[in-house]
Amino acid sequence: MNLNDLEIFKTVYESDSINQAASKLKYAQSNISQRINHIEKYLEVKLFIRSNNGIQPNEEGKEFYNYCLRVLNETEFIKTKIKNNKQTLLCSELLFSYLTQQNKFFTDSDIDIATTTEINKKLQNKIYNKVISFNKIPNYILEKTETLNLAFFNNNKDNHLIPLLINRDEQCPLRQLSLKVKTEHQNILEIDSLEAIISLVELGKGTALLPIYLENNREIERDSLIQYSLDYYYHKISK
Repeated sequence: MNLNDLEIFKTVYESDSINQAASKLKYAQSNISQRINHIEKYLEVKLFIRSNNGIQPNEEGKEFYNYCLRVLNETEFIKTKIKNNKQTLLCSELLFSYLTQQNKFFTDSDIDIATTTEINKKLQNKIYNKVISFNKIPNYILEKTETLNLAFFNNNKDNHLIPLLINRDEQCPLRQLSLKVKTEHQNILEIDSLEAIISLVELGKGTALLPIYLENNREIERDSLIQYSLDYYYHKISK
């Protein structure tokens, strides 16, 4: 059993289909079946339940899948580390914009940027040296906590009917805080990206909770003097 076998098992598990896994990996279906049978024979246990509707992992298969993720992720981490000796960093999309403005990034890091929802998905497939996010990350060491200051911005204060603009990502911390403090009858408009929200505020098409640092480089005005804050966290990989 080798790393390629683990990759094959992972793909079959995630596809719930040997045929789809063969198509993704560009192998013959018979080769995929042969490798799955080889793994089961090696482990002396069945990992899938076969039926006319396809295959489904049993409890042993689910446990082996988690093992595959660990081994493949750790292998990729070591390969990356040996290849270029660079730090790998995963950062919230919102925090990346802020920290770039503050010149708080190291140039020796390979950086992946993700929404709050995407961060957990990326952590399932890759191990990072450091993670900067609004959520505390299990299995990583918390290095420090810092605060991002926020305020509501509105370039059209005379229009009381303009909507509250929020990110469509339900895990977005600005969305969650906006909904928590919004007025009862305020209309809500969901937008796909932070940049689109800022642009709409600049055009006077809505009000939004945004980081205060943006008022220095964007044409936006505060709706009031009330400020809010969100904690964010620096993590490093546990050794």
